[in-house]
Amino acid sequence: MSTPTVPSKSDGSTHQDTQGQSPSIRSFDAILVALFATAVSGAAVSRPSFWLDEIYTISLSANLTLPELWQQLLHRDAAHGFYDLLMYGWFAIFPVTEFWSRLPSCMAAAVGAAGVVVLTGHFCARRVALSAGILFAILPRITYAAIDARPYAIVAMASVWLTVLFVRALRRNTLPAWVGYSVLAVLAILLSMFTSLTVVAHGVALTILTRDRSLILRWASAAGAAFAACAPLFMLNKAQDGDYRWIPPISSRTTKLILQEQYFEYSMPFAALAGVVIAVASVFFMARPKDRRAVTSKTRDLLIVSVAWILVPTTIAVAYSLAWIFRETLRDTVMS
Repeated sequence: MSTPTVPSKSDGSTHQDTQGQSPSIRSFDAILVALFATAVSGAAVSRPSFWLDEIYTISLSANLTLPELWQQLLHRDAAHGFYDLLMYGWFAIFPVTEFWSRLPSCMAAAVGAAGVVVLTGHFCARRVALSAGILFAILPRITYAAIDARPYAIVAMASVWLTVLFVRALRRNTLPAWVGYSVLAVLAILLSMFTSLTVVAHGVALTILTRDRSLILRWASAAGAAFAACAPLFMLNKAQDGDYRWIPPISSRTTKLILQEQYFEYSMPFAALAGVVIAVASVFFMARPKDRRAVTSKTRDLLIVSVAWILVPTTIAVAYSLAWIFRETLRDTVMS
């Protein structure tokens, strides 16, 4: 493939076709799914009592002054510092209750679901985009994050919309589009440095989608600028790596973490059902040549972006963990 088949200005993307929808339809569907996601998560947003990590967030954002909070983040928990600062502003307006503390996460999950609709709508038929948004909204990991006064739902939202801007930047390939992508990348990385792996996944997908060097160079420039802007955060997080000692090392449980808990939390029925649906759909797809021929170039592009988005961050995280274990083992062996 020489160039990505993301809809461009000149390919009639402003009109509905068999491969995507018009912007007005995407917007309507995105709002519809956002309202659905709000209803799903909002029904339980105030029901569970605060748990330990939420109490920690509140102890920082609601009880400290801004200078005290800043000093705390310079020594600990910088990984969630931007979220803590956002919640500091939130608690200056709203009370510290379960409902109001978790409402930002609930809204973020809804906006993330809307982003999935917009993203999918660039490539696929309307029913596919709606289905994708609804599935995102009911995914157990998302519904859990939506009722948790922690940054994870907001990080997921940022990652989704960063991918939307990535697709739009490919489509338009203009300086403002790439600047917008770079700015949102900075904000997403400030929310969680692991979102930088989403940016890397975009680069991997792009190298598969196209051999257009100018397009790849523009992505690299936008990504490089974002990484440079976030370099102080990376260094601060490195200095605070003791905060991550609670993360379990690579073990037999890692497979379960990746395949189940990363998407389905502890809902084995949902995970099993998802596995059955994917397996059955794959069998039917492979057994019916007519369905394979019906796959459009845009659907393939969406598949490439999605698979890179799933595999690249997880692969890098696991590889880094293995490298860390090897380095620590080697050091202990040498010192002994």
